[in-house]
Amino acid sequence: MITKIAITIIVIIMIGPMIAVIGIVGMMTGITGTTAAISKTITATELQVTNSTTTDGNRW
Repeated sequence: MITKIAITIIVIIMIGPMIAVIGIVGMMTGITGTTAAISKTITATELQVTNSTTTDGNRW
């Protein structure tokens, strides 16, 4: 009975940091994903702006 309790405590102690690590990794991937999406939209808008200016330049 005591050994079972001890094993349970050890397992809980082992799982705790694992969950924390998974959470941190999830947060990191979430942050990188968000920044990547933001940078992508910025580059897309920049491309659109440069395209519009070049077409305007050709017109004149």
